[in-house]
Amino acid sequence: MDHKSLRYLMDHPNLNMRQHRWFDVVKDYDCVALYHHGKVNVVVDVLSRNTASTFVGGLCMRICINSPLLELIREAQGEGIKSEHWKKEKIKGHISRFSTDSYKSLTQCGQIWVPSFCGVRQTVMEEAHKSRFLIHPRAAKIYRDLRLNYWWLCMKRDIVRKDKGFDVIWVIEDRLTKIACFLAIRESSLVEKLVDVYVHDIVA
Repeated sequence: MDHKSLRYLMDHPNLNMRQHRWFDVVKDYDCVALYHHGKVNVVVDVLSRNTASTFVGGLCMRICINSPLLELIREAQGEGIKSEHWKKEKIKGHISRFSTDSYKSLTQCGQIWVPSFCGVRQTVMEEAHKSRFLIHPRAAKIYRDLRLNYWWLCMKRDIVRKDKGFDVIWVIEDRLTKIACFLAIRESSLVEKLVDVYVHDIVA
């Protein structure tokens, strides 16, 4: 299968639904799509080759993704791990259980520790809340998803507080591409607030 077109994913003016979903996944990452002919690549996935055919145009794509969120978390960990901040972070009894993963992030039982510095907790929760292709998840679902990869004390309480207050789902449909966006808002929100939400989550 020829995946050379993925090189133009970020610049293509007309994307189909599948490409839109891929675009939504990679748009927040600094990624590069590298294109290689199959005959140049020595290690080739056997499932992409048909041994009964003489076709030699097999292709291999590699996408390298680096999340800026991990870098923000590492910077916050550098501040939070200082002894004068242990009390604020409530991690004095957890220091001995911390370990460093392959990305040089501090983890506990495989979960990345998210300190309160630099607003990274807020950023992590906001990323879990917003999606252009899924209905707004509730606090319990967000907590179950986040705890698979992240950890901090009183995580569930913070997520519930973040989720509290939204009582309406604002549905915005693009009639050309048939894409529907679901945004959590308050019924009492003023027009100015709705404009800000629209520009931030749809236009930006």
